[in-house]
Amino acid sequence: MRRILTVLPVLAVLLGGCSITKPVAVIADNGDILTGTTTVNMAEGKFQVSGVLKGTQTHCKGTYDPSDLAQTIRTPVTCDNGQVGIVTATREPKGLDGFGTVEMQDGTKADFIWGKGAEPYVKKS
Repeated sequence: MRRILTVLPVLAVLLGGCSITKPVAVIADNGDILTGTTTVNMAEGKFQVSGVLKGTQTHCKGTYDPSDLAQTIRTPVTCDNGQVGIVTATREPKGLDGFGTVEMQDGTKADFIWGKGAEPYVKKS
């Protein structure tokens, strides 16, 4: 039952044909912060973040399957500096906010936050 309640808000938007955009913050283990957005609609989910990472302006992005109703998903992320990694993200009960981790191939680790939890970081940038 909880799983159904978790995805109902997202399904309502997807079936309605519109999209939702929420803020995203990625906080690296060295304290660097990248910010951006995640957008989901019936066809796709995508996220993008930008900021200075290890002294270099970096842009990272990824996509995910909006029909995957699991509370926790794993999806690849690629950055313009050649790095690739995996985001493991867990949706909050309403499905519109969440948190997770990023692990890049070079060992860089970061927290991944979207929705209300990311708002303070995005407003600082």
